[in-house]
Amino acid sequence: MAAVMGARDPDAIAPPPHPLQALTLAEMHARRWLVIAACPNCHARTHVDLAALRRLLGDDYVLWGRTTRCKAWVRWEVDRRCPGSVTFLAQSSLSGSTVPLRMTAEVRDAVNLRSQADHRR
Repeated sequence: MAAVMGARDPDAIAPPPHPLQALTLAEMHARRWLVIAACPNCHARTHVDLAALRRLLGDDYVLWGRTTRCKAWVRWEVDRRCPGSVTFLAQSSLSGSTVPLRMTAEVRDAVNLRSQADHRR
């Protein structure tokens, strides 16, 4: 697709999220990433409050590769919650690319290197 004269690529201004930029909740929060929990089952999309999550799970918690049960209420039965599992998505800017926080070999390597560096201290 050709670029429009004067148009800016938001990903050039704020590169898409990458695990080497921000691996932990504290780093994501410091970079002011927008994190969303998205459920493929009920299609609910919920904003993730990184400050609250840091208080709950700690600054060093790694959200990459994590999932959890959807919190949306969709039925009028005993357990009204959606049975789906949410995945986490991140954006480094409001108009930038959305990146799924998947566990990849690169993320695993970054976690291992961080762990080794912490043990050496």
